[in-house]
Amino acid sequence: CEPLLACCMPDGSCADLSHTDCVLAGGDPQGPGTDCTTAVCSPLKWAQPPTFSPLNPVPECFWGWDEVSIYQYGQIVADDFLCEDPKPITDIHWWGSYPGYDDLEPPGFGPPMFRIHIWTDVPAGVDTPWSHPGMVLWEWIVAREELNERPVGCDFYPGTMFAPDTCFRYDFDIPEAEWFHQEGGANIYWISIAGYWPMSDEGRGVPPWGWKTRQHFFNDDAVRIFLPADPIPGSMFMEGVPIEDPPETSWDMAFVLTTKGADPPTIPGGEPGYDKIRYISFEPANAGKQTALRVTLTTMPPPYAGFSGQQMWVGDALEKCENGGVNSPPCPPVPLLPASYQSANLQCTPYCMDFGSVGALHVTDDEIIPNAVYDVQAIDCNADFGVEANYSDPLTIGTSVWADLVKDCTTIPCGPPDGSTGIVDVTAILDKFKNLPGAVMKSRADIDPNLPDWLVNITDVTFCLDAFLGFTYPPPGWTGPGGCR
Repeated sequence: CEPLLACCMPDGSCADLSHTDCVLAGGDPQGPGTDCTTAVCSPLKWAQPPTFSPLNPVPECFWGWDEVSIYQYGQIVADDFLCEDPKPITDIHWWGSYPGYDDLEPPGFGPPMFRIHIWTDVPAGVDTPWSHPGMVLWEWIVAREELNERPVGCDFYPGTMFAPDTCFRYDFDIPEAEWFHQEGGANIYWISIAGYWPMSDEGRGVPPWGWKTRQHFFNDDAVRIFLPADPIPGSMFMEGVPIEDPPETSWDMAFVLTTKGADPPTIPGGEPGYDKIRYISFEPANAGKQTALRVTLTTMPPPYAGFSGQQMWVGDALEKCENGGVNSPPCPPVPLLPASYQSANLQCTPYCMDFGSVGALHVTDDEIIPNAVYDVQAIDCNADFGVEANYSDPLTIGTSVWADLVKDCTTIPCGPPDGSTGIVDVTAILDKFKNLPGAVMKSRADIDPNLPDWLVNITDVTFCLDAFLGFTYPPPGWTGPGGCR
């Protein structure tokens, strides 16, 4: 019975599964001793980890051998993969070992660095009966000490090995400036991974390092590349052979490609994060990246329940004034609060910007109504908007009941809403109308009109008083949400 381990699933979630069940689920097994309480997972772009086989006389070891792959030293190895979306490759994970080495600690010898390349594809039948790499598009050179090299089991394949080797896993977290962005649509690429001894290193290429083979997974065989054995961007494939053993039996290589999805927004601390009536407030993440923010109208109260499930997008973030009587800069100072804040409306199409650099964002529109629930998700603007796995986890935000601003104002800032409308709410909104010291934020007090106008005036006070007297939402003449039909 295989032990459970952390399995990073295709959508970036984690499940505690056996290695075999993880592979069958299309996941990335993190290795013995891991679990989902500590594992950090990212969405998968491609996953073909090593496998077990009932044919293996040492069944606890992975099935297959380690194909020597040394840059500038005889041969390197490449395998193909399918890219079906434009999300970048942000992490590369692979398995390998040192022939004849069975200690658990990574050896002191071995390649000090690795060279990794992305190649175009030449389909079968173009110049050989089998497909192979074409031209080098991208290159990474990374030190072995940066790859979190760690033992994850053993591997064995009769005929090429006398005894099992220790199998190591490698994790390359690619610097963002070096992420590989593919073309849109479905494209086949090749990846080559090779140990690398710089020319100045003594003992270059000895002892060898090998990339882990695995049972055939996709398209044609992996390929041994003989020329060029020292590719750089722009190099063309010249000579090589498919990896087969026995003849006509295909083998692939063990590797996983992952991408980094957008991080979800968070609730700000203190008063900015309190539930509001006509606004939802959150702090977008992903600073420095172009993202879009999708808002799902998850649960809309009667008579607007028919809008539940509709999705809209956060528009451009705009500076708005905190002073109750001024909505746009220049913004006069107000007591005890910043003079301005960032706000946005909803719209029906995605809007891309660096939302993560905005800070707390207060979103309002005629779709933001009392006693409703909304889910906010981020997506990288380079990703496919039609693939749900590209969206961040949702941040769920609720709005308070009609005209419920505060519980009390015995301290500053006034406390969060308490689920009812009372004279304390009327007083709080009146204080904001007067711009008194200690008054609530405008995003808590701006409840009028149907599409809030970033102002707190006498009509906001009047509607709050009406609610205290028992009048319900919406006020007469309001049309309610418009939505996107």
